[in-house]
Amino acid sequence: MDHDWTPKSSRPSKLYRVYRPYQHTTLTRNGLLASSGKIYLRLATQFTIFMQTITEHRNQAPRISPYISTFQSLREAESWALAAEDEFGQPAYVLEIDARHKCLENVKMWKVSDVQEKTGKECGLGGKRDSEWLILYWVPMEAISNIVRSSTEVRISMLLLSQSVDLDLDLELIVWCRS
Repeated sequence: MDHDWTPKSSRPSKLYRVYRPYQHTTLTRNGLLASSGKIYLRLATQFTIFMQTITEHRNQAPRISPYISTFQSLREAESWALAAEDEFGQPAYVLEIDARHKCLENVKMWKVSDVQEKTGKECGLGGKRDSEWLILYWVPMEAISNIVRSSTEVRISMLLLSQSVDLDLDLELIVWCRS
């Protein structure tokens, strides 16, 4: 991992991590730790292995990984949190990460779409290009700025929003019928 796929100047101000049951990434008082911190690949000589590790990580292969997936889009993170709650029957949480925090200056992170565009290779999930960023090895606790909300809270707000839309439509129908 001796190559910067995404310039540091392109880092967003915030990234979102879905913390879910039964994941390999752990949350400790030191921060988020990937399941494997013992991999170092030189791009020039081990490119195939590097691409394989990204593909396996994104396809959620049951192997240890040096990556921590995050999302630039809060909505995408919330969607993953809802899917995790559905899959595991327990709430998942969306953590907010200050991606420009000083403690992350020397931490490698890349936007998956940048790796795909620069290599011409598909990186798992059928090459889907979303807002996913991979952070190598760890995210210090100082950079975790907030727990945005749980998947349960996301589900409730979506339900309330859909009921609000239904009420608005009902009111519009009543007004239209009276006119």
